[in-house]
Amino acid sequence: MKLLSLALLVVLVFLANVIFVSAQDENETAVNLNTTGGGSSSNSSSLADSGSVPLIAGGKIYKTLFFSEPVKSIEFEVSDNVWTGRPFPEKVIYLPKEVSYLDNLRNVYSYFRITANKINKSNLVLAEIKLNIQRDWVDKQALNTSDLELLIYETNGWTDSDINMSYFGENSEDYFYLAEVPDFSYFAIVQKKEKPVVQTPIEEVKDEPVYIPEPKVLVEEPINNMKTFGFVVLVLVVVALFFFSFMRSKKS
Repeated sequence: MKLLSLALLVVLVFLANVIFVSAQDENETAVNLNTTGGGSSSNSSSLADSGSVPLIAGGKIYKTLFFSEPVKSIEFEVSDNVWTGRPFPEKVIYLPKEVSYLDNLRNVYSYFRITANKINKSNLVLAEIKLNIQRDWVDKQALNTSDLELLIYETNGWTDSDINMSYFGENSEDYFYLAEVPDFSYFAIVQKKEKPVVQTPIEEVKDEPVYIPEPKVLVEEPINNMKTFGFVVLVLVVVALFFFSFMRSKKS
């Protein structure tokens, strides 16, 4: 009985040791995994020292494919070695307060941003993104493939400066474009032509003459005394005749 209890105790200690070692291995694996997205600068520097952040080598062209919309791939090159993750695209519906919307000025297909930690205009040699734009939207707007452009948001607002976007193909659902961009930031795919400014016409107020009716003057008509006198006499005669007739009938 004592031997059985001792054997069970040894087995339990062994299992506990295996579980503890496995948990440590999982933690170390999670920390040492190479990241493919951007992170904070403090974390990136500490992780770079431990070799957990991938090296983006200067002078080498990198290309990443995505299943997102509208960015299908990003191809880029930096001038110097950078310890960081690769640029990552994300479709945006709500823009931050500091970024203005374009919907009042342009027909907007989509907003998106590309996040890239430590990769920017200062060390970016090449940045080319592949875009897809749905045919249904283009056809509904009655546009041609050459009627679209890509804008980037910079310090002074939206601009197409240093952006070269060109159409290169299509399928039954999408049109495809390649766009060279100067930096990674917020982007907008829009119609080139600005929306017409609709101005509400102001009605002119005409000075029309105001009609003021003339006051009516009451004119007193002179009373015809002769007509009145004759009427009174007639009434008296009728009354007298009636009186005499009554008295006569009474005597008889």
